[in-house]
Amino acid sequence: TDVGPDCAPRLTSVKPDGTDAVVLPFDLRIGDGPFWWAPDGRHVAFMRYHDLVPCKHASAGLLYEPWVMDADGSHQHRLTADGSPTWSADGGALVLLRASDPNAPADSLSVLDVAGTVLASLGPEPGVSYETAVWSPDGTRLAFGRTEVNDWRLVVASQDLTGLRTLSPTGNALNAGPPVWSPDGSAILFSLQTADVRNLFWIVGIDGQLPRLLSPDGVNEVGAAWSPSGSSIAVARDGAAPDGISPGVLVVDLGGSALANLGAGQNPTWQPALQPLVDAP
Repeated sequence: TDVGPDCAPRLTSVKPDGTDAVVLPFDLRIGDGPFWWAPDGRHVAFMRYHDLVPCKHASAGLLYEPWVMDADGSHQHRLTADGSPTWSADGGALVLLRASDPNAPADSLSVLDVAGTVLASLGPEPGVSYETAVWSPDGTRLAFGRTEVNDWRLVVASQDLTGLRTLSPTGNALNAGPPVWSPDGSAILFSLQTADVRNLFWIVGIDGQLPRLLSPDGVNEVGAAWSPSGSSIAVARDGAAPDGISPGVLVVDLGGSALANLGAGQNPTWQPALQPLVDAP
């Protein structure tokens, strides 16, 4: 994406090797974006200001709405009045977190089709907020955070928001990041904040297993990513750590035992096609 002479964004299509770059003739407005392809490639979701915005206008505080268009830029339409969309695995639906008060946390969660029809919704409820809904790899379930009276819970539901189940430990807890599905959708990695403001990772199976602490005591975890096979996890560890546990990026097995220390770094990301030897069965 870049910005044209009229201050409206321009989308460019280009091959992975950098060739055949073509500016797409989409009818976009000033301030449109960011843009999210549907996984099936048929639609694009994006954000748009409710009112037309002058070039270089200060945008703070203006109403921002989710829209959808066909992949060729046609049939642009607003989904709803607020919320940031996330596509389902098949591109047939989107989930949105919505806030009755734009200055408060999201108090409802909705699933919509590409036409903007609400298929299912949770909330609003007094004192309840929702965080970061993430689709399972097969698109049949959603994992999201639900907080009531400062007590955070990891919740899993079917795509129609039925069959809600709480998977996180009980007791007053604060979430420290979005849930991360395993590649096969059988487990979820999530983080909780300790009383001394450290983040620890937990793993829980979605079919009744108890949550299990992955992080050793005394560490502060700041990022994690499942390997493509799901048999190991890369974790980013910050600051001072207990004796024998170095900070940096580590590869650990599903029991939390270190398989490799990759050195200093943050935000680990796995290459999809190739996996390191430490991830071999």
